[in-house]
Amino acid sequence: MAVSSLPRTKLTGICPAARGAVLAELARAQPAPVWLVVAEALKTAEHLAEDFAFFHAAAGDPRPCATLVFPESMPDSRDMREAFAASSDRLTVLSRLRATRRAAGFGNVLVIVSTPAALLQPV
Repeated sequence: MAVSSLPRTKLTGICPAARGAVLAELARAQPAPVWLVVAEALKTAEHLAEDFAFFHAAAGDPRPCATLVFPESMPDSRDMREAFAASSDRLTVLSRLRATRRAAGFGNVLVIVSTPAALLQPV
């Protein structure tokens, strides 16, 4: 698969309330099949994913969009339900990413919002 020649974009200095709107506009203006958004904390990632989904729908973008949060894995010493839910969410994101890789064209948009720690953990 060919790597896109579009440059990566780093946005800084945007107030938290406007981040979802800016991200939705950026995704609309520069179509791509997958967007990876890195947030500093899981709570921030969850809010950003929710805001992006809202602003994407409000902008009237005709392309369907799936917004997923890629959480950190939980250590075994915590509640097993939380650990299972986090593992399940991680596998869902990876499964959707693999399915998107096989699909041709930019018809659907997949937005993955994660934290640096979650991206560095083994599957």
